[in-house]
Formats: sequence, structure tokens, C-alpha cells
Amino acid sequence: MITRALAIVAVAGVLASAHMVLRDTPIRLTRQAAQPVGPGQATDPATTDPVDTNPVDSDPVDTDPSVTDPATDPYASYAANPLFDEPVRDGHITMREGYRLFEEGATFLDARHDYEYEAGHIAGAIWMEASRLSDGSGIPDAYAIDASMPVVIYCVGGDCDSSENTAVLLEALELGFEIYILGKGYDDWVSVGLPVEGEG
Repeated sequence: MITRALAIVAVAGVLASAHMVLRDTPIRLTRQAAQPVGPGQATDPATTDPVDTNPVDSDPVDTDPSVTDPATDPYASYAANPLFDEPVRDGHITMREGYRLFEEGATFLDARHDYEYEAGHIAGAIWMEASRLSDGSGIPDAYAIDASMPVVIYCVGGDCDSSENTAVLLEALELGFEIYILGKGYDDWVSVGLPVEGEG
């Protein structure tokens, strides 16, 4: 396990060196986005691919029909803000899905710069910028994360690659995390009025 972690650090170091040379050219690591197995789905043991046993149900994190009825929606006050349910790109989760995971005790990782994290972050989030994994300083923190709970990674949203890069490096450690990437960013989380902490 330690040898694998050192190998990851070495590869990330090469990437970081290349990035410093190119400086203004962002490097985006790529990953195969996990397709979460949620209610109404089973896993085909031959392929480990999710097999949809309930084709009507397409929400990967939650299948609660009450979300369509404002009278029974537990998040109706947040849903008044269109960002809460705004669609996100494939492989990412919506604000609603992220908040539901937050309430269920998921670990949130902030992939932004340290000064952004210090200025304010999602309540309970751990600072895990991709560079902390690539230089090895964040590996002990990664090993301390409870792998039995989902991990949600966020950055500034939009075309930000930081959360994707953190996810790639975290997955390379093979610690068994179920990783989700929040499709919206920290400022959107704040705009909806969801829990935050920090200086600002």
C-alpha cells in the first residue's frame, strides 16, 4: 500500500513539474466516472456494472418521489433557489444530491486552493487540493477518511478541474471510496443557503 502511494506521488510529481513548465496550461487528469448503484439497481456480478432493475428510476443518489411535490419535499426551502436542482454534467451530482449526502454523513473534500478553503468552506469539509495528494502531504489525511461513507469532492464548479484531479489521485490510492463530484461550486452552495463554516 505504501509502495503504491509513493508511486502515485512520483507520477504526480512528474505531472506537477510539467505543469510548472507549462504554467498557464491547466492539466486535467481523467477518470472513469463511477456510476453509483442506488435503489432500484443491482450489480451484475459478471461485469460489476449496474443493472437497472427499475428503469423508471434514474436518479443515482435518491429516488424519493416527494422531491417533485413541494408540499412533501423536505428541501422545499432550498429548492426555491433554482441552483438546488439545476442539472449538472454527466458524472457529477446536483446540489440536492450533494446536500442529501451531506445530511447522511458523507465526507466532503474541498479541492480549492488553501486560501479559498480558509475563507469559507462547506461545514465539516476537509481541505484536499489535488497538489496535497501529488506531493504526498495529503495522503495521511486520505487514509484517515472513513471509506464506509461516500466522499463528495467540490471546487468552484463549472469547468473547474480541481475536483476531478483530486478524485483521480484519491482513486489511485485504492482505498475503496465511493466518490461523487458536486457539479456546482462552493459559491453556489453558499447561494442556496446550505451549511458553511470558516472566516467568511
